[in-house]
Amino acid sequence: MWVTAWPPGRLVMGTRSGDLDPAVLPFMMDRLNLDAAGAEAVLNRKSGLPGLTGNADLRAVNAAAADGDERAQLALKARLTNRPASSRSAVCR
Repeated sequence: MWVTAWPPGRLVMGTRSGDLDPAVLPFMMDRLNLDAAGAEAVLNRKSGLPGLTGNADLRAVNAAAADGDERAQLALKARLTNRPASSRSAVCR
């Protein structure tokens, strides 16, 4: 039996945060006055691209970045920067 305790890490995703320092969870729960369900909702449904840009659609984020939107550019950079070195090397060629 497989038990999934956490979403896949590394990449900032459509609604998920990607990798986080473990200390972020209690800090966020304290600062935002969240219980476990609230923290799960933030990390799995309100983070990632919507947290950085307000939009979960990568096509819209790409278009906004091309139009000079700094938050969209930051989100795309976060997606690239969080990739493992092996996948970054293919992008850099």
